[in-house]
Amino acid sequence: MPNSIEFIFNIKEKKLGLEDFKKVLKKVAGKDFNEKNVSIKKSGNPNDPSYYNYHHSDKREEIGVNFYGYEKSKKLVIFVPNWKNGPSYCINIIKLIYSILKCGGYGHETFAFDEESNHRTVEEIKKTRIWAVNLFTSEEIKKYGREKILSAPCEKIEELEDGAIITMIHKNNFYSAEDSFYSTFEEREKLRKHLNDK
Repeated sequence: MPNSIEFIFNIKEKKLGLEDFKKVLKKVAGKDFNEKNVSIKKSGNPNDPSYYNYHHSDKREEIGVNFYGYEKSKKLVIFVPNWKNGPSYCINIIKLIYSILKCGGYGHETFAFDEESNHRTVEEIKKTRIWAVNLFTSEEIKKYGREKILSAPCEKIEELEDGAIITMIHKNNFYSAEDSFYSTFEEREKLRKHLNDK
C-alpha cells in the first residue's frame, strides 16, 4: 500500500451519527457531495461493529480523500495521498472539519505506525496522542499548557482564530514545500517528552 496521510479526530463529548458524518462531508465536498455514495459497512471489530465510509474526488485539486466515521469510538478518520499537494490539502480539510466539530486530533504518515511498532505495543500506540501533526483544542491547551505547545520542537505552529493550535514537526518535505506529516520516531518522542505526554 502506498504511503498515505492519516488524520484522526477524537470526538469526545459529541456524537458522530450518520447525519453528523454527512454534515462534515457536505462542508468538505460542497456541491460535489453525493449522499448516495455514503455507505455503512460492517467491521470485524467488536468495539466498532460498523462504520461510515465516503470517498471524495476533488477534481479541481486532482486528489481523492477517504473518510471513515466510527460512531461507537467517536472518531473521524481521513486518508489523503502523501504526494504533491496532499499534505497541504489535508491541513485545509482539517481546518474545515475543525470548524464544525471543534475537536482535536492527530496525524501522521501511515508508515509511522509501523515504525512505532518497533518500539511499543499496538495497545500503547493506540493510546498515543502526540504524533507528527497535532490539533489542540482549548481544553487540550489547558492540559498541556499554551506556552509549552507554542515552544514545542516543531517547525510549524499555527494558532487558529478561536485559539486552537496546530503543530507540525516539519513544515515541508520532498512532496510539499508547504506542509508535512513526516517525522521520525525520535522526533515524535522528543515532542511527547516536551509535552509530558509519555
